[in-house]
Amino acid sequence: PPPPPPPPLQAEDGIRDFLLSLVGSEMCIRDRVCELQPKLPNAWLNLGKCASDLWLTQEAIRCYKKSIKLARNDREKQLALVNMCAVLIDNGKFDEAEPYAHQVLEMDPDSVKARANLGFCQLANRNWKEGWANYHYALGSEWRPQNDYFGEPEWDGKPVDKLIVYAEQGIGDVIGFASMLPDAQKKAKQIIFDCDAKLAGLMQRSFPDIKVYGSRTMKQLPWAIEDTQDVDASIAIGQLGEFFRPTTESFPGTKYLTADPDRVFMWKSLFKSKKKPVIGVSWRGGLIKTAAKHRQWDLEQLLPLFKSVDAHWVSLQYKPAGEEIAHFKAKHPEIDIVEYPHGTLTPDYDDTAAMVEAMDHLVCMQSAVTHLAGALGKSVWVFVPQCSQWRYGGDGSDYVWSKSVKIIRQTTAGKWSEDIEQCAKDLGAKFAKRARANGQRDYRQLQDRPSA
Repeated sequence: PPPPPPPPLQAEDGIRDFLLSLVGSEMCIRDRVCELQPKLPNAWLNLGKCASDLWLTQEAIRCYKKSIKLARNDREKQLALVNMCAVLIDNGKFDEAEPYAHQVLEMDPDSVKARANLGFCQLANRNWKEGWANYHYALGSEWRPQNDYFGEPEWDGKPVDKLIVYAEQGIGDVIGFASMLPDAQKKAKQIIFDCDAKLAGLMQRSFPDIKVYGSRTMKQLPWAIEDTQDVDASIAIGQLGEFFRPTTESFPGTKYLTADPDRVFMWKSLFKSKKKPVIGVSWRGGLIKTAAKHRQWDLEQLLPLFKSVDAHWVSLQYKPAGEEIAHFKAKHPEIDIVEYPHGTLTPDYDDTAAMVEAMDHLVCMQSAVTHLAGALGKSVWVFVPQCSQWRYGGDGSDYVWSKSVKIIRQTTAGKWSEDIEQCAKDLGAKFAKRARANGQRDYRQLQDRPSA
């Protein structure tokens, strides 16, 4: 059969390609400016920003170094240092980034961006107390919008009667930070949690004593009148760590979300009929700005993984993957991989949570479903590229937010084959051991079983 086509183009992908083309065009212009004005520090700064947006990391670093060297005053140097720090953070080089943040703060102790960048580095290195305090400086940015509902102050962690906690980041981030809601309940008599509509049902069931509204993106709040009155304070959910996660030991890492039992029963009934392990798999994650370029595979790359266990593989992609799966199965009919749109492509994350709860194991590229699985206490192995985000840290296989999550770190930048091969061996061994313990047949693929 002919080679599989690229994944079907989605509306978001079209917007992505259009935006990247604009950045690429802008980069050409900036590059020409640098040719004409090679001693202009801002020209190199802007060219570096374009390169960074296109994830041309080495080019961005080269340009920022030029800008730092050519800076004519403290302000120009600070701008270049801040951007150098940011591109290193984006690429998971936290130890290299931190000195640049300190350089800026030596020049300007009030630099908000330098404080925020330092916070990312400190959190990645598990310097929690100082990290959370500096992470606070990112509030009010494009990444972490700060809300003020009814003129209430930001919460200072002291006991209050009524507290609003609001989601300020992506779905995966919010799910991870939700582990701190029970801690906040010990300090507030009443909590109102404002999150994405997609999460409202799952959060309300998991935290029945909290009033949950899925009104994060709504202009008019559909809240009960009593919930809008006498509010003492509000806080972004990501900032709860400043009060409740000061040390690595303060992370419980245990299950805290509860999937809908009726929907779980339906999925378990379906999966039981397959008479083999059910393993969820996601092979893409992220947005342009969160390194989507480095967080994707095609299904062909995962063939060693699929061959390691005779399993019912279930897609956990949040965008339609049916066509891509069909082309893959046409070439590899022996691989049992399917997409259940009513489990992944719905506006209610409760559907995905129930399906994940019914699975035996998950293997994922770094994505929101990793946080979901960890919050449900499910066994999940997550592949993290070298451009790691702070919550995954810079080394090690443990994930402090959930004990059920194992991190598989990319060994060689830009390459995954070695890591996938090792994961395939480990996965085959895991399910062979489980089969022996349960007196079941070996679920490894026939061609991979040892000779009798």
